[in-house]
Amino acid sequence: MRERLTLNDRPEAASSKSTTGMKRLMDSVVVLDLTFHRPSIHRKANIQLVETEADKKMLGLTKALVTSKEYSNVCRVATDVRAWIERRALPSPLKRGTYLISLELVPDVYEYLDKAEADYKAAAEEFLDAYPERVEEAREKLKDQFDPENYPTVKELRPAFWLERRMLDFGVPSPNKIGKAFWSKEKKRAEQTWAKATDEIQEALRSAFRSLVGHLAERLEPKADGTKKTFRDSAITKLLEFIDLFKNRNLTGDIELEGLVIQARDVLKGKGGAALRKSAPLRGEVAGEMSRVLGALDELLENAPRRKISFDD
Repeated sequence: MRERLTLNDRPEAASSKSTTGMKRLMDSVVVLDLTFHRPSIHRKANIQLVETEADKKMLGLTKALVTSKEYSNVCRVATDVRAWIERRALPSPLKRGTYLISLELVPDVYEYLDKAEADYKAAAEEFLDAYPERVEEAREKLKDQFDPENYPTVKELRPAFWLERRMLDFGVPSPNKIGKAFWSKEKKRAEQTWAKATDEIQEALRSAFRSLVGHLAERLEPKADGTKKTFRDSAITKLLEFIDLFKNRNLTGDIELEGLVIQARDVLKGKGGAALRKSAPLRGEVAGEMSRVLGALDELLENAPRRKISFDD
């Protein structure tokens, strides 16, 4: 049994504002623990077979077991899944590979991960189908560094590819299980973690928004010679995605950032990539508005403490 954390007996130093943000955060998220399992395709190579004047005790040597576009695709699937999750999650104060998911977004995330798991397995099967051929290619490339013992069979490799995912509630064990004294200590420790995370999550969202706004503003500004820069639709679509998801991610109640997100939304309303590429006056108008949003964001971030957590896995 896990007991939901409450704010009773909170430290007196905690402000009512941070307490409100902490409670909103704790009550509105689950923790997604996501791990992509796959075997490494690198092993230690035999340094004794390498001619060098250096003291070999000072050197290390690794080798790629195979060169495989199929294995690279397995890694790409994992990277794409994490990028999708990161655009919807809040950065987690817990271990790497964990994300805070708004309860409102849990159904979408769960459905997406079902498909992602199938895609990951399919990519792994493509690698396994090509694996025997890739091993023979490695035999030719590695020469005397080829060691058959480094290569498990397809049957042995298959179970090594899997997606592990769990949705957890961040809590502490019941006092009936660990005792009142330990429960009280762990409860206070968890509350301190969330209180600290609230400010860091707010700053991470501001920084992420600043990066998207800054990129769009920069691409819309002309070059020094007056010619227009290359402009991709993704500069708008990624910013619009952030704006669309912001309501479900603003669990710390960041009023200042909310105002700037609304301002950017209004600026971009009805203005697609094609229209911006076609009209120089429209590009200038949007660039100017985005620069003003950027300036306000810089003011919000100017005195922020150094960021300790981020969206990067």
